[in-house]
Amino acid sequence: MRKLKAVFLDFGNTIVDEKPFIRGAQMGFVKFVKDKLSIACDEESLYAKLRSTPFPPPDDPMLREIKEREYYGRMRWGLNFAEACGMKIDSSTENEMMKAYDDGAKNSPCLIGDMKKTLGLLAEKYMLCIVSNGYSGFVYATLEHYDLKRFFSSIIVSQDVNIQKPQKEIYDLALKHCNIEPQEALMVGDGYIPDIWGSKIHGLSACWINPENKDFISSGNSLLSFLVASNYPEPTGKEHDFMIKRLDELPEIVSGIFKAC
Repeated sequence: MRKLKAVFLDFGNTIVDEKPFIRGAQMGFVKFVKDKLSIACDEESLYAKLRSTPFPPPDDPMLREIKEREYYGRMRWGLNFAEACGMKIDSSTENEMMKAYDDGAKNSPCLIGDMKKTLGLLAEKYMLCIVSNGYSGFVYATLEHYDLKRFFSSIIVSQDVNIQKPQKEIYDLALKHCNIEPQEALMVGDGYIPDIWGSKIHGLSACWINPENKDFISSGNSLLSFLVASNYPEPTGKEHDFMIKRLDELPEIVSGIFKAC
């Protein structure tokens, strides 16, 4: 039986449901603009306008650095929306808008299942580490809001370290934080390329969260095209060691597959 010392967890759609999470954040923008400009129309109409506002393209020079992509991408999008509504933007407004965005996210109910119970069961036997490609403001605000930070030995967010899954360096950093070898770690997440394929090619075990039992589809994936062009092996869709629908299935399953250290 393979020994397991640490479980690395993705954040979005693993610990939190991104749909209400993202909508809550976006409604933070909407409410801020509506209140500032005293707009008479209802929030849903303004939300539709936000959703129709073009997002900055991925080749925008402002978005090229991984460390800044999430923050400035979302911020630029919100500012475009605010300007389209007639708001004049200054540095103070930018800060207020980002706070409204973060507050809208963390105040939206978004935990998947009884997350405290699930994390508690896992933390009794294994070190837990978040390895996320998300925006650090979301991650930390949500962990604090729901009192989840206490379950984790380490929290690694791509924005903070300027590397992202599936790069080897981010997995190496998580392994270093936990002082373990790749074969002693299990990566759990819903993103096949960053979480499953990325962890497996670097020597970790991998559990795919796949609530709708979808097949892995590689076509049209720009990240995959870039990685394969950089001499990474092409995924087959069979890299995962096992698959679950929700994280609350994990404690029982790992106890039957791995030996806790």
